[in-house]
Amino acid sequence: MEIGFPMQYNEEAQIFLHDMSGRQMQTIKTKNKVTKINTAMLPQGVYVVTAATPSKSVNTKIVKK
Repeated sequence: MEIGFPMQYNEEAQIFLHDMSGRQMQTIKTKNKVTKINTAMLPQGVYVVTAATPSKSVNTKIVKK
């Protein structure tokens, strides 16, 4: 899965992946505007992805089938 997130030049983002019970499944630090997240080892279900920089954050839900 790829996550795109608009960032300022040279800004670092953290991407968090949580299951619906709130358990953190992955954390990724990146300076790329598009980042790949490996979901192959995750069981089927609904997850919340949060991408955050010092100036903003965005959340979205994904469904792995």
